[in-house]
Amino acid sequence: MTTAEDRRLLIEELRRTDLARVINDIRAARELPKLRYHFTKHGAVLAAATPQDYLSRLWRHLERPDLEFYATRRGQGDIMWYAVDVDHQEIAQYNANVRRLWSYYLSRDFDQFLRLGKLIRIVFSELDGHWMVET
Repeated sequence: MTTAEDRRLLIEELRRTDLARVINDIRAARELPKLRYHFTKHGAVLAAATPQDYLSRLWRHLERPDLEFYATRRGQGDIMWYAVDVDHQEIAQYNANVRRLWSYYLSRDFDQFLRLGKLIRIVFSELDGHWMVET
């Protein structure tokens, strides 16, 4: 299957998804499995002094009203979502298939990640009052 075909199929699947539910699930998530691992890997660059500080930063990140949301298919077909603070390049990663947070980190170059063409942007339509897939 081509990348264009993969993208088309993902867009179709996302259009059938209750996007508001997924975004609410992301924002409400309060548990990050393997917290010590994630803190060790990403805590210093996020200026988190302890695992609990790292987790608190993640929770504050998820509460930001200006997050941008993106989705892509990864691994064995799981749909991975990204809640992005574009100004600070902080990203919370969420696996929609298992409905849990996957990681929280500072991006080295999120613009490059976007240019790869693998992410589908999810936007809120003020006109219609709901989340939609941007194509």
